[in-house]
Amino acid sequence: MLNKTIKTDNAENYYSKAIILYNKGITPLAILSLFQAIHLRDNYTQALILLSKIIQADLPVNVDLRDILIQCLNISNADHQNLAPIVAKEIKKTYPITKIISQSIGHLDENSLRQLLRQLFEDDLFHRYLSVTMNIDADIELFLIQIRNSILTHFSLSSKVFFEQDSELFLIALATQVHLNEYVFFTSQDEHKVLSQLRSKLEQSIEKESFHSDAFKYNIILYALYFPMSTLKQWKN
Repeated sequence: MLNKTIKTDNAENYYSKAIILYNKGITPLAILSLFQAIHLRDNYTQALILLSKIIQADLPVNVDLRDILIQCLNISNADHQNLAPIVAKEIKKTYPITKIISQSIGHLDENSLRQLLRQLFEDDLFHRYLSVTMNIDADIELFLIQIRNSILTHFSLSSKVFFEQDSELFLIALATQVHLNEYVFFTSQDEHKVLSQLRSKLEQSIEKESFHSDAFKYNIILYALYFPMSTLKQWKN
């Protein structure tokens, strides 16, 4: 009971602080304070309304909303799901997601696809969104399904040049998202064929204890985009 009272008091303190900061024009700190308030009190309606109002308004030129949202998503032990709709909206400003899912990524030439993927690999906000919230936006889900399909069918198994540090961070974030939504993404027949080959390749490597190559590291992450590790034979190795 005492802990709950302390949390409530702290939530109100953060909310009051946010109002003062907002009125003084210190928007980034106001947003961070509001998120702290929302984290400390469930369904804190006043704080949610003010946060929505601030973000939907014309923010000052010197305010980088993406950077603020990344800071919010980096707060440990917080309920980041409150921010999911706001971050999703910001992500959809960055990528022509509706156009891409209507035309299918399969229509992109390889250079255009690589350019799109490069942008995704360097997008810290998208990485955090995939890692700490469960996506509830239907368009982003379709976009991620197409991205996952393209990565698997274009760059799996034989690809070495594609495996870079930036791609690893994005793929791990995407694998985390797939785990959070309990592997519900649609998987095509073409993907199942590639995944069957991928599974065999990985299980052979596990049996031979050949875990240390970049190719194995890359392929195990690809596999995690579709299945939990426990579905591999001898996975505990």
